[in-house]
Amino acid sequence: MSNVSYPTICRHFESGDLEYVRKFLRYIIIVLFTIFIPFILVSNLFGGDIISLLYERGEFGKELTQTTAALFAIYTFGIFGYVCQELFNKILYLDSRYTFPVAGTLGVVVSKLIINALIPESWGVTGVAASTTLLFILYALGVWIVMGKVVGNYLNREFGFNILKILVSAMGAFGAYILTNVFLSDISFIIRLGVCGVVYVALVYITGLGKYILKKSREE
Repeated sequence: MSNVSYPTICRHFESGDLEYVRKFLRYIIIVLFTIFIPFILVSNLFGGDIISLLYERGEFGKELTQTTAALFAIYTFGIFGYVCQELFNKILYLDSRYTFPVAGTLGVVVSKLIINALIPESWGVTGVAASTTLLFILYALGVWIVMGKVVGNYLNREFGFNILKILVSAMGAFGAYILTNVFLSDISFIIRLGVCGVVYVALVYITGLGKYILKKSREE
C-alpha cells in the first residue's frame, strides 16, 4: 500500500470502495505510529545529548541546550497530529466535507492566539510550544472522529493489536535505555541509542508487526 498514490485512493473512494479506504487508513496510521513512537522516545530520552552534540559550541551553552531539547521533545508530539491533519483532510475534501477542516483550522488559529495572550511570561517558549502541540493533537483526535462518519468504523481489533505491538516494542526500547544508563553510562550516547534502536526493531519483527507492514506495503 505504500506504493499507492493519492489518486488511487481517490478512485477507490469515489467508486464507493470504502473497505479499501478503511484498510489504507489502518495501515498508514500503524506505519505513522511505528515511526513516531520511537521518534518521541528519542527526542525525550536523548534530545539533550543530540542537541548538545550538534549545537553546544561557543555561546550555545548547557542552559540553551536544555531549553532547545525540551522544545524538541514537545514539538515531536505535535508532528503526529499535523501529519494526521494533512492525511485526513484530503479524504474529507474528497467527500466535500469542508466544515470540520475549515472550522477546525480556524479554531486552532484563534485558540492559539488566545492561549498565547493568556500564557504567563514565566512559561516562556515552552508554554508556546506546549499549546501548539496540544492544539495539533486535539485537531487530530477530532478529525479521526469525523473520518469515522465518512468511511465507517476503520479501527478494528487487528488495529488494536498492532498498536499494542508498537507499545510493547517501545517499552522494550525504554527498558534497554534504562539498562544501558545503569550499566553502560560511561559510553557514548550514540551507542546506547543504537542499542535501543536495535531492540525496538527486533521487537517490531518478533511481534509480527514488521511482517504486517512489509506485506501490506506490497499490496495495491
